[in-house]
Amino acid sequence: MTELERLMLGVVTEPTGDLTPDVMLGVVPEPSSRMLPSDLPQGKLIGSQGMDPFDASQYMKTLEADEGFIDVARKLQKGTDPITGEPIFEEFPTGGFGEYGPQVKVGQVYTKEEDLPRFQQRVEDRMGYMKETFPDFANLPFDVRDSMVSSNYRGSLPDSPDTIDFINAGQFLEAGDEFLDNDEYRDAEGNPSKRGIRRRMERLSNALKGIAK
Repeated sequence: MTELERLMLGVVTEPTGDLTPDVMLGVVPEPSSRMLPSDLPQGKLIGSQGMDPFDASQYMKTLEADEGFIDVARKLQKGTDPITGEPIFEEFPTGGFGEYGPQVKVGQVYTKEEDLPRFQQRVEDRMGYMKETFPDFANLPFDVRDSMVSSNYRGSLPDSPDTIDFINAGQFLEAGDEFLDNDEYRDAEGNPSKRGIRRRMERLSNALKGIAK
């Protein structure tokens, strides 16, 4: 636990040279006006400090790994025909960090350096949804926020309104279970092209359940 966290939790400690002047004087950020349920251990509420929780840059490492990078755009397989066994491909190609749509052309070449700004901007554009939908987002541990942002970008979280309701009610165990009670998760089982979907959803489910422990 950092000294800042101890101060926010009311734990008195001897000052150290690592504290900033504001913290030494006892000046700490104001708590959220909307707090999670009082029976949740307060130490679990604190995520990373010193950065705006809605700044997308802190979540990009996870998102880059989750989305993967395709340097030459191609149509990805989304399933297999149950009768013929032939692969079924998505309507449009995917390239770069998950750019998909009619604007992407098969064979289009991407570089990470060129595509990363576009990718981060798309993540930034979705952070407003997180702010509006989850009033206590800033108070959640970083690993939960990190996984929520990734699943929001994917679309899995917005597509699960019951999970959203459980999170906002502070019912994190129920939220973790509900998130995996999902056709997207079930349909990805046994599909090599969708392994990443299941891993991403399981990570958020486990992070949510971790708050309840």
